[in-house]
Amino acid sequence: MDSDNNNNNIDIKQEIKLLRALSKFLNVSNNPLNILDYKEDLFIFDSTNVVLIQALTESSKKILSKFIDSDYDYHKNTPKLEYTLNSSYEIKSFYNSEYLKKVIDILSIFNDSIEIKISFDYPMTISNKHFKIILAPFIKNND
Repeated sequence: MDSDNNNNNIDIKQEIKLLRALSKFLNVSNNPLNILDYKEDLFIFDSTNVVLIQALTESSKKILSKFIDSDYDYHKNTPKLEYTLNSSYEIKSFYNSEYLKKVIDILSIFNDSIEIKISFDYPMTISNKHFKIILAPFIKNND
């Protein structure tokens, strides 16, 4: 039985739309992760390591698990999100509009509010009650 309350369940129409939207970033696994006893955070990076998608509910974990291979090693394959800033340069963050559109497409499937966090020294975080998505910026400096 799903441990989510009824407000966090994803209906079949939302699931189909979500699978299509996630497929724009990810490939469906031939040997998907079994999450019956999976208690850890569940997340995956797209193939370019620009977007991290984290499932926040049991329902969203079930859907995201279809894109994660059962033998995926998080500790080995997860890039470190570390940033250093050189104060001698003015740094601005730029985000790819195509990636941003795909992220919004995923989160707008639900009739929830979308929270957007933008920080000077960290990637953009966009989330709702089902998913948290982190979008890495292009960093440009003025030389």
